[in-house]
Amino acid sequence: MCEKKFYVRSIAATPREFGDLRNAIMHGYSDNHPLATPYPSTTVELENILKLLAAPPTLGATFRRTVFTCTISDSVGGVARTMLAEDYSQVPVYDETRSFLGLLNSETISRWMTTRFDVNKGILED
Repeated sequence: MCEKKFYVRSIAATPREFGDLRNAIMHGYSDNHPLATPYPSTTVELENILKLLAAPPTLGATFRRTVFTCTISDSVGGVARTMLAEDYSQVPVYDETRSFLGLLNSETISRWMTTRFDVNKGILED
């Protein structure tokens, strides 16, 4: 799906360029010959843009994936290791009844860690 996102960004200016080409084809003549003639690949690209605009991808198709979650009984260290290994910035936290409680994020973990340091032990004084 990332390829589609890149494709959409890469064609952002293309409709204006195709408009300029269309005007050159329709209105720009020299000796009864158009000033420009589109390549077949240009026509195919324009048709692809039209299809994308007529039926854009849905959010579900774009974002549907398995989400890593944790519960209140999981250890902070274990969840933090998973967050680091998988490059997650936040993880949803649920209780035993699967009710959403909030998000555990790197700032929350950092704040939790600082409450665990003892003053005058060296780590906070550096």
